[in-house]
Amino acid sequence: MLESDPFDIDTLSAFRELTGEVPGRQSERLPRAPKNPPSYSTREFKSFEAACYKSLYPTTSPEQFRDRLASILEKLGFPTFSLMALCPHPRLIIHNLPKALQSAYEQGNFERVDYAISYANGSRHPILRSRIEDYMSAAPVQTREMTRNQDLSILYKGHGFYEFYHIPIVSGNERYLFSLTSEDIAPDFLKKLRKHPEAIQLVAEISVSFGLRKFPEHFRAGGERKEIKLQLQPLMDISRIAQQDLTIQQIAHTTERSVHTINQHLAAARKALNSKTTHGAIYKAIQEGLIPCPCKDCSSGRGTGDSARATLYDHTG
Repeated sequence: MLESDPFDIDTLSAFRELTGEVPGRQSERLPRAPKNPPSYSTREFKSFEAACYKSLYPTTSPEQFRDRLASILEKLGFPTFSLMALCPHPRLIIHNLPKALQSAYEQGNFERVDYAISYANGSRHPILRSRIEDYMSAAPVQTREMTRNQDLSILYKGHGFYEFYHIPIVSGNERYLFSLTSEDIAPDFLKKLRKHPEAIQLVAEISVSFGLRKFPEHFRAGGERKEIKLQLQPLMDISRIAQQDLTIQQIAHTTERSVHTINQHLAAARKALNSKTTHGAIYKAIQEGLIPCPCKDCSSGRGTGDSARATLYDHTG
C-alpha cells in the first residue's frame, strides 16, 4: 500500500521512542504495507498500520504531517481531506482543501451551522454527507439552518466534491471531525469507501492520536495560542528583575529612566502577559520563551515548570 519511506526510519525504534520502551540489541524492520489494505485484524492489516506510523513518524511540521496523510489517503482513493477540532469552537487543524473552498467556507461562517459538525459533537459513528442531505429533504419544515446547509452542499459541488465521508473522533474530552472526499460521483465514491472502510477509519484515528503526540500545541482543541504583544522595553525590564534581581529603583538608575517610567513598563508587561503581579508576568514570560530562566540548573538558558516557578518564588521572598 505505502511505498518504502525515503527517510529510511527504523520503525521499531521509532515506536519504542514514542512509548518510552528501551530498544533491544537487535531491531527488525516491520514489513512494508501491502499494495491493497487487507481486512481488519489480520497480520497484513497490522502491517498496513505500522507502515502508516512509519510514514508519519519522521515528519517535523504539521504541514509535512498533512502531506504524508494526503499521500496515504490518495492511495486509498481519497486525495482530499480535512481535520477539524470541535472544542471549544470549530477550527481547521490540517487540510488540503482548495483555498477558494476554504475561504468561502470561512467567509460564509458555515462552521456555525454545518450539520456535519453538529452530528460529530454528539456521535461516534461515520456518516455520509448525502445522508445529511436526505434528512434535510425529508424534513417537513425548512429552517434557516437547513437552507444554509443546502447552500454549503451547493458550495461543495461547485468545487467538484459531490460526497463527503465524515468520521467523528473522540480523544479524551476533546472531539474532532475527520472528513474525506474526492471528485467522484456517488456510486464511484461509495465503491471506494466499501473497499477499505477499516483502513480509512484507522487513518482517521491515527491522524488525531499521532498528531496530538507529535504536534500537541497545534492539535489541541484549545491549543490556539493568543499572540503576546509586548514591546522591547517592558520585556527588558522584567528580564532585569529575573536575571539580576534588581529593584525598580535600581532599574531606573541603571537605565537612566524615572521610577514612574519603569512602573509603566512593568504594568504593560503584566497586561500583555495577563498577570496580576510582576513576578507572575516573569514566570509567564519564561514559560513562553520570551526571556531565559535564571535558574542555574537550566543549562539551556530556558526553564519551565517547577524550577522556573521556584526561582520566581525566591524573588518574591
